[in-house]
Amino acid sequence: MSAEPQLVVIEILEGKRTLKEAIRSFERECVLAALERANFDKRRAASLLGISLASLYRKLERS
Repeated sequence: MSAEPQLVVIEILEGKRTLKEAIRSFERECVLAALERANFDKRRAASLLGISLASLYRKLERS
């Protein structure tokens, strides 16, 4: 998983990454974890994340 939340905040405040980059990174990690837990069944992964299948596909396109 990614860095500790406090470290991410410090990186943002020091200009090492933007809030948008941090959110995308966290989102990517959540999607990957859900896919792994769902044995790469996208419909099940979307359900685990509480999002629609279409939203999952959009997030995968951005990664």
